[in-house]
Amino acid sequence: MWKRIWTVGIGVIAAVGAVSAQGSSPSDKRDVVIVIGCLESAQGGYVLTDNRSSVRYRVDAPADTLNWHVGHELEIHGTFQSGGATPTLKAESVVYISQTCSKASGGKG
Repeated sequence: MWKRIWTVGIGVIAAVGAVSAQGSSPSDKRDVVIVIGCLESAQGGYVLTDNRSSVRYRVDAPADTLNWHVGHELEIHGTFQSGGATPTLKAESVVYISQTCSKASGGKG
C-alpha cells in the first residue's frame, strides 16, 4: 500500500516539474508591441508613423492587408525585427481605427 502511494506521489511531483519547466522557456517569449499611427506607402512598401513618438516603422505584412489602409490610422500588433536604417515592425494583427490620420501622426485629418 505504502509503495503504491510513494509511486503515485513521485509520479505527480515529476509531472508538475515537467509542466512548469515547459512554461518558462525563454525562447517562447516574444516582445509583442502595439504601435498606433498613420500608414503611408513608401519605396514599394508601407511605413507607419507612431502617433506618440513620430518614429517611422517599415511594416512587414502582406500588401493585400495594408494596401487599402494607406492614409488611415491603424493599430498594429507585432514584433520588431533588426536590420536596415528604418526599424521594421512585423505585423501579427492590424486594427483599423480611423479613415483619416490624426494630426499627432502627421496626417491631414
